Amino acid sequence: FEKGGITLSGGDPTMQADFSLSILELCKANGVNTAIETCLYADEAVIMRFVPLVDQFFVDIKIFDDEKHKAVVGVSNKKILSNFRALCNSGAKICVRIPLIPGYTDDDKNIRDVAKFVYETNKSVDIELLNYNPLAANKFDTLNEKYLVGKGTQPLSEELMKVKRKIVSDIMEV
Repeated sequence: FEKGGITLSGGDPTMQADFSLSILELCKANGVNTAIETCLYADEAVIMRFVPLVDQFFVDIKIFDDEKHKAVVGVSNKKILSNFRALCNSGAKICVRIPLIPGYTDDDKNIRDVAKFVYETNKSVDIELLNYNPLAANKFDTLNEKYLVGKGTQPLSEELMKVKRKIVSDIMEV
């Protein structure tokens, strides 16, 4: 955005919908551009309340295979994928982000499946690959939660990131 704006993220803004929507309403009333980062794991009615107030949605789609999603994330991705379709149908501006977590989301099949789903749903949606951030381990330590990704896990090399980006660009060109 040329003039800057506000992005709601952190804990998913849809989980604190009333609070998040109040902030977004104030921003829109004052001409401030708005964006949210979300995984879309909420009721569709909640997601749709955001549409008129959000200029840009950044949506994480981590794992396409539902069984693997359940095993890793703890919930089905059916609601997420359904909400993505609804959001696309609303005309919202969307960028899908695939976080590349070694051993979990970085395999070629997952990237290909997510990209194919996105482009079959709406070809105008951008896709970004987010390289693994090793600083996430500290967050889990602070919360005294188990960190499933091994400590010492490193981000993908730039060469490997280029290979992963090519998977996405090949889907876009079909």
